[in-house]
Amino acid sequence: MCGRFVLTTDAHTLARLFRLASADFALLPDDDVRPGEAVLTLRREGGRNRAERARWGFTLGDKRYVINARLETAAEKAAFRDALAHTRCLVPADGWYEWPERGGPPTLLTRADGRPLALAGLVQEGPSGAPELVILTTAARPELATIHDRMPVVIPPDAEDAWLDPAVRSRRGLESLIARPDEVPIATRTVAPLPARKR
Repeated sequence: MCGRFVLTTDAHTLARLFRLASADFALLPDDDVRPGEAVLTLRREGGRNRAERARWGFTLGDKRYVINARLETAAEKAAFRDALAHTRCLVPADGWYEWPERGGPPTLLTRADGRPLALAGLVQEGPSGAPELVILTTAARPELATIHDRMPVVIPPDAEDAWLDPAVRSRRGLESLIARPDEVPIATRTVAPLPARKR
């Protein structure tokens, strides 16, 4: 699953790594990005990648919101079907947190080489007209399953363009873009408990 994550890489580095048209976007380092906040997302427009903000959480009809969607069933769910077909995005993150079931400090999961991760996301227009985001999840890799049985969908660098391409729509085609362990090795480390509220 993915309920909180880290993004501390600077805008110029992100623009270079993700081939963004511009690095002209405000980005403050944040070691505790939370649901409900405006999250940096990367989308394709006119054949080029661009950065925009989207609130983390799709609003449902009863005003609740969901922050994650299962890749395995997203194409079958009315809440995610259109976004999966037409408005996929990437969510840059330096890592994500998981908490042990019985309490204790969280584990931070990052790319082993230190490069920012590209998490798979979906964007839709919310009731106010502003964009909203969910992060897709999948079954955890075997080596990570003792931490949590779910993990965010990670897209390897050579599949990022295809993930953003709305011409790719089949479940098999989309699942082929998910990073395998040998493509994006994940490192883990226990970190200090996060504050209950942001400073």
